[in-house]
Amino acid sequence: MALIQITGTLVQDVEVRTLPQGPDSTPMPVLVAIFDSDGPGQLPVKAELVYPPNLRPQAQQYAKTLKRGMRVSVTAPIHQIRTTLGHCQAIQQLREPAPDQSQLQLLEAAHG
Repeated sequence: MALIQITGTLVQDVEVRTLPQGPDSTPMPVLVAIFDSDGPGQLPVKAELVYPPNLRPQAQQYAKTLKRGMRVSVTAPIHQIRTTLGHCQAIQQLREPAPDQSQLQLLEAAHG
């Protein structure tokens, strides 16, 4: 499994939230960290670390140690990266069909 590691500085204290997980949307404790990455532009990153339900107290204890301004390193499976564009100016329908897979691979190779 390919992993990615991103480092940065927490912009707020880390917290534990209850979020639905998996195909059956089971409520699970999730450690949520929001930080400015060290990369170009210091892009904000939201990292979620899912805990089993019985380990909520451990998640809450760990969250208390992760405070705003602290430097962090996050490691995650690269296939789990998600991009969220906040405060979009427009979302528009497209009339043309999606490109086929071979075209997508060419685009990836050109930008990779």
